[in-house]
Amino acid sequence: MDAWGHIHYHRPARRAPAHGSLRSSRQPASPYSPELPYAPGLDGVRAIAVAAVLFYHARVSWLPGGFLGVDVFFVLSGYLITSLLLAQYRRIGHIDLGRFWLGRARRLLPAAILVIAVCVVIGMVFLRSDLGKVRSDALASLFYVNNWHQILASHSYFAAFSRPSLLQHYWSLSVEEQFYLVWPLVLAGGLAISRRAWVVWGTLVAAAVSITLMALLYHTGTDPSRVYYGTDTRAAPLMIGAIMAFGWPLGRMRARVGRAAPALLDGVGIGALIALVLVMHSWRDFDPFLYHGGFLIVALLAATLVAVAVHPASTVGVVLGARALRWIGQRSYGIYLWHWPVMALTRPGIDLTWSSWIVVPMQIAITLVLAALSFRYVEMPVRRGQAWRALRAWLDRIRPRQRLTAGIAIAAAGSGLIATVALLPATSPRSPLASLASASAAATPVGHEPPNRQGAPVALTRRGPRVSSAAVHSSRIVGGVLAVGSSVMLASEPALQRRLHARVDAVVGRFNAAIIDRLRLYRDAGTLPRNVIVQLGDNDPVFSSTIVRLRAALRGVPHVVLVNIREPQESWEGEVNAALVRAARSWPQAIVADWRSASADPALLWDGVHPNPAGQAVYASVVAQALHALAARSAPKGLEATIVGDSVAETIEEFPQAEQALSTGLDLNLELQICRRLIITSCTYQGNTPPPALQAIKSLARSLGPLLVMDVGYDDDS
Repeated sequence: MDAWGHIHYHRPARRAPAHGSLRSSRQPASPYSPELPYAPGLDGVRAIAVAAVLFYHARVSWLPGGFLGVDVFFVLSGYLITSLLLAQYRRIGHIDLGRFWLGRARRLLPAAILVIAVCVVIGMVFLRSDLGKVRSDALASLFYVNNWHQILASHSYFAAFSRPSLLQHYWSLSVEEQFYLVWPLVLAGGLAISRRAWVVWGTLVAAAVSITLMALLYHTGTDPSRVYYGTDTRAAPLMIGAIMAFGWPLGRMRARVGRAAPALLDGVGIGALIALVLVMHSWRDFDPFLYHGGFLIVALLAATLVAVAVHPASTVGVVLGARALRWIGQRSYGIYLWHWPVMALTRPGIDLTWSSWIVVPMQIAITLVLAALSFRYVEMPVRRGQAWRALRAWLDRIRPRQRLTAGIAIAAAGSGLIATVALLPATSPRSPLASLASASAAATPVGHEPPNRQGAPVALTRRGPRVSSAAVHSSRIVGGVLAVGSSVMLASEPALQRRLHARVDAVVGRFNAAIIDRLRLYRDAGTLPRNVIVQLGDNDPVFSSTIVRLRAALRGVPHVVLVNIREPQESWEGEVNAALVRAARSWPQAIVADWRSASADPALLWDGVHPNPAGQAVYASVVAQALHALAARSAPKGLEATIVGDSVAETIEEFPQAEQALSTGLDLNLELQICRRLIITSCTYQGNTPPPALQAIKSLARSLGPLLVMDVGYDDDS
């Protein structure tokens, strides 16, 4: 038996006992594993856990902590596998490792290989741009090292913008299979050379080490995928389940207990269940608290619920063993295997234009159908031995030479599957995200930026309700522009450079803490320009403390544009955008660029998140409008000069006098060819040393109000 309930082959007949009656401690036994009885309540626990995972991956807003269902499965695995091994040890005096591992393979491999094969075929036919990823993920999943493959390949669990791997969910199955491989060896050795008490203490120490390692490796504000995927950091729930098997052995508890015991058991079980639901409703996968004890709390709650569910005196176990919950629980393995490929191929608003209200029920229905078919025609025939008996009967009917041929064919088919996967192209047509990743790898580090030259971006603030598109496109921002963010900003780099001559510092998968660290490096190097564009929240949420750190990093910067996000697959999208609005209200130098509203048209995005060329232009336009609005808001009122000229005015930004005049509040409306060189010669003004003409214009504007300055006489005799 394991967390997926792989020990029973029939739906046991059971009726709830009448109130107050004594329950027999002898429960129906598994036909294959007579060492353990069947506990219907555990199917209910499995149903709750797999439902939580489904809703989490469906991105339902009311269960952001559904990923914790995996930890419930871990506790179940630790408890049931250890119970099975201890029962075998009591019965025959040792642990039969060969029988145990063969049983695991027979129960888990058929359905797992089927899903891998289906995903490989889908990748070869429909996802050819991801063939390299399909190959590596399939091999890692086939040999149950998917979690370490994700770590070594630096695949983030939390920052997937393109289509996620169809086999990403095999990471948790890999953790369990690695436990199934190592734990029986450790337990058999421990029981052979020491007392049970020492084994329990050793298991407790292992759990403590795992919890401590998780806390040490986790760093707030960074991608926690290493901690989330690692067998070493996720072993604590498995160990807690194993410890429980020593003190709360399945099938060895008495149904005849004290009068108050059933009520106490049920109260504790109901409390644990409610607490688990509340935790899944409230906690999120990016909460730092999770990695500093939160996962431990979930494991203890799950262990408590399991302990109550298996006790024969508990009514909670009877309720959790209801028929509908049993049906889901018995098929939980197939549900888990199939749900992720289904959801990864039918993302609402990305792969399908329908809303999530339509797509999510459809995804769940397809998953249940596939799981039911897999359970009936693949899993159960193999577990019951029907497939092997049919194969043996067929082999008995054929001649020896035909048997040899059949054996070779079967071996060739198996080898062919592995070879097909292994020989898939390592490289594949580049997807937009792959291009982004390459671009981010080549990002210029702080300290190697080109120096700010004369003619660096200069803003020409607009007055009035309308400005010609040509004038807007040619506008530059005073003091230069720096844009720091993640892959959405990186995708828009060409448009930002064309529109604003911005220096873009963005990489794929960058978290908020890393963005703020980059800004601090610019500040410490003294290279922060007057205008900074920041996009937080693509990969993790924005907290109030995030804004505090951001403001500290940008202290003294007069113009800050906060670009909000469009992340339809992330539960924190609304919270991030609301946090940015609140920050701008209390931050006079900041303004929000509403990218989310501007990107509402799916035609602007190639994957529902990242802008295509048309979307890149919109992104740059939204940011430019925000910068101009911020500059207009911060400019002193009453200083306005309209300059009309010809080609003499080539580039005012080439001259520091022009930039100084603009940066200190002169609001210029530039029309026609815009007198760019703007009388670079000096002129006498009020009897003083001849100042640049711009300073004269500024002084006149301050004294006289709006001016019309005409540059004439260069191309004619006027």
